[in-house]
Amino acid sequence: MKVAVDFQSTQGQRTGIGVSAHYLVQEIRRLAPEIDFFLFTSKKSSKDLRTFGRIFWESVRIPLRTFKKEPDLVYSPGFAPALFNFVPRVVTVHDLIGMVYPKNLPWGARFYWSFWLPLCVKRARTVVASSESTRRDIERLLGIPPKKIPVVPLAAAPVYQRLPNEEIEQKKKEKGIDAPFFLSVSTLEPRKNIAGLIRAFAAFKKKASSPCQLFIAGKCGGESEKVKKIACDLGLEREIRWLGYVPDEELVFYTNASLGYVCVSFYEGFGLPVLEAMKCGKSGICSNVSSLPEIVQQTGLYVDPANEADIAEKMHIFYTDKELRDRLSRAALERAAFFNWTRAAQLMIEIFKKSR
Repeated sequence: MKVAVDFQSTQGQRTGIGVSAHYLVQEIRRLAPEIDFFLFTSKKSSKDLRTFGRIFWESVRIPLRTFKKEPDLVYSPGFAPALFNFVPRVVTVHDLIGMVYPKNLPWGARFYWSFWLPLCVKRARTVVASSESTRRDIERLLGIPPKKIPVVPLAAAPVYQRLPNEEIEQKKKEKGIDAPFFLSVSTLEPRKNIAGLIRAFAAFKKKASSPCQLFIAGKCGGESEKVKKIACDLGLEREIRWLGYVPDEELVFYTNASLGYVCVSFYEGFGLPVLEAMKCGKSGICSNVSSLPEIVQQTGLYVDPANEADIAEKMHIFYTDKELRDRLSRAALERAAFFNWTRAAQLMIEIFKKSR
């Protein structure tokens, strides 16, 4: 079987979609060497493919390359499949944020995520969801029957694992980290609720009178200036460290060195940063909505993301109760073992075979 893959998301600064595509294809190749892959990439990085450049890539360039290679199917691991193609299409949908929160996007991105992607997804032979939560969204918002939506959970990159205490302490000294900290891994955009997290952190600091800090890692988004101003207005300039985009090889250190994660998003399609933390033996605080309870189960403290007092209180509990932290962290590490690339690859191989 020959499978063409839109591999563009693996270029440049990889985030969840690119990481997932890389390790999924790598594991499928190991388990099923009889599958020949054509990995399509553009000379431009994913960052350079703005809305209409992406549409041109997906619905013009990829079909042209497909015509030359003659694969049995085309797989899109996170963005829109081609609107028209002469071979079957399989697409993974990680979330439908553009349909759930369209007002948070600029007009070009809103067109892509709210109209173009749903239109193209409906034309795919098989639509894969990365979580049961996203599967329900696809059924509800796109009207695709559940039998056409298999679920293939994601996994964390292999680099995410527990590090020796000696290594953690040495790197903390090198980076000038001398206080405990919560870690939030998130693009600075409205649905991630970073503004609410900062205000909750301020309330937590006021109550706890602790040296605890908040580290925020992630690409700049539509709320970058807003959230940094909120932090400044609350006098938290020295209490919040903005890390920007952090590659996996470095992020694994910050994860291991942290007290735990804080993910208080209003909406997630999966929640890969939470799983990455769990693989490092870290628990934390997360929203009680969308896919997060499905991933975390009983291994974290849940909050209402719209209730900043609730977030502050759970941060206080997590910070002060070491016994609870340790118990939840052990459970998180055990739960994380359920998510692995071998299982994901096995499921995807069967989907490829059925979708030919």
